[in-house]
Amino acid sequence: MFAYETAGAPVYILRFIGSFDAADEAAYLAALDDLVMRPPGFVMVLVFGNSNRMSPEGYRAMALWFKRHRDDLGRLCLGLARVRPDSDPATIDDANFRKAMPFPTVVLRSEAEAMAWARLQLEAA
Repeated sequence: MFAYETAGAPVYILRFIGSFDAADEAAYLAALDDLVMRPPGFVMVLVFGNSNRMSPEGYRAMALWFKRHRDDLGRLCLGLARVRPDSDPATIDDANFRKAMPFPTVVLRSEAEAMAWARLQLEAA
């Protein structure tokens, strides 16, 4: 399941929990489209639960989206926190992901940590 939460703007939460199907992939891309229409100065928090991976087609569509909108995100987004409660952030090799993103990224274990990090990014801007 994918859910996009905008109520806490300028922190936007994108949740990937449980099963993930073509409709969720489309909803995720629509959320990304919405984000690039938002005013500058936001932070994204991606929360991952026990979800399956995107389909090859969905992954390809996401990669193309990021290629088209990387500069837009660089102008608009202050940072990205990824919440992986079932992983040790210290063991996640995300060097390529960090290089690809035009803003700071971090992997954390809890949503509370991610929200605190997001507040720091907003305060530093």
